[in-house]
Amino acid sequence: MLMKKFHIACLPADGIGPEVITSSRQILEKLTQLDGGIAFNFQYFDWSTTRYQEKGALMPEDGLQQLEQGGFDGILLGPVGSPHVPDHITLWGLLLPIRQGLDQYINLRPLRLLEGIDTPPSKSGIALSRYGLCPRKLRRRVCRRWRTCPHS
Repeated sequence: MLMKKFHIACLPADGIGPEVITSSRQILEKLTQLDGGIAFNFQYFDWSTTRYQEKGALMPEDGLQQLEQGGFDGILLGPVGSPHVPDHITLWGLLLPIRQGLDQYINLRPLRLLEGIDTPPSKSGIALSRYGLCPRKLRRRVCRRWRTCPHS
């Protein structure tokens, strides 16, 4: 059987981020065991508010190039933010550069309802999306590449 390998960039970031990334990795490793035909290679980056406080930047100047040229199939990005660093720093210093630079304008989370579990939305398909719509205050800056916002 041919093994399909996935190269994943891991950015645990802040707060519960390291726990979230660790749990996500455990799930992917279990999937590897169950499937047998896939494997994951994880590369970690220390891009966080701790890095910002130590070095003055959330990610290095060539951060986007590292992600673009690293041959990654996906990015696991933990929560970014700290009470000691203003939100606009994390937004413009890490989140938007990654989203804009890599055209990651939507965070789509497909949802599958499990059979036998009664839930209100069980009659319709649902996809959860974060950052799918640009806040009005940011729309002009976030969508500066387009004449009309493709996100709304």
